Amino acid sequence: MAAPGETLVRSRPVAPIALLRRRPLALGLAGVAGLLVALVAGVGFGTVAVAPADTLAILGQRLLGLDLPITWSPATETIVWELRLPRVLTAMVVGLGLAVAGATFQGLLRNPLADPYVLGTASGAALGAAIAVLIPVRVLVLEFGLLHGLAFVGALAAVVTVYRLSRIGGMAPLTSLLLTGYAVGSLLAAGLAMAMHLSGAALRQIFAYLLGSFDAASWGRLAGAAPLILLASLLVLGRARSLNGLLLGEETAAHLGVDVPRER
Repeated sequence: MAAPGETLVRSRPVAPIALLRRRPLALGLAGVAGLLVALVAGVGFGTVAVAPADTLAILGQRLLGLDLPITWSPATETIVWELRLPRVLTAMVVGLGLAVAGATFQGLLRNPLADPYVLGTASGAALGAAIAVLIPVRVLVLEFGLLHGLAFVGALAAVVTVYRLSRIGGMAPLTSLLLTGYAVGSLLAAGLAMAMHLSGAALRQIFAYLLGSFDAASWGRLAGAAPLILLASLLVLGRARSLNGLLLGEETAAHLGVDVPRER
């Protein structure tokens, strides 16, 4: 209560979603500006420092075909264009994919803290990659495809297993889905630990995969990964209305016309 002579003022906080709806253009431009700053910084900083002016000039010459005076060495241009720029762009594309995947898990599971580990997806991918490392393949191209192929198969197998085991009467209740996901994820994590124990000299390669790195990023690999991630992101974006309905609960989503089992 307010004391006599005082005026009680109630302030209503502005929700992030309301702010996003009011100023979508401003927030979008701010995000693009932040990405550009991060891109220039990521390309410029490193063991060999490149001045921001030279970074912008190299990018302008390469991307826009601008006729600019060359104030940098050929080695600097190679570092910027062939080494650092593919890594930075790959990191951005991977970040986009992780953000979309995280938002999808949060919508499906109605949990703001949900991540790929909840349903065992990450553990399945890690176990698949560890198995690929243990397979004695010496051809680099085949080894690269086998590693990522088995990681994808492991992640997909984990999700299918969790969904199958959690079904009760033709439905997959959220609680059952989460509990089954944690159980399957724990089993897969135990399998990963066993694979690491048996890996011997390949343990370092498994650790390198688990920690993640962009050292192997290149224009060719970016051209192969970016379309897949962008296509998957667009497909998920097309289901945004259904995901928003699932956030309200299964019954409410069903009343709104969402086919809950199909969307899951």
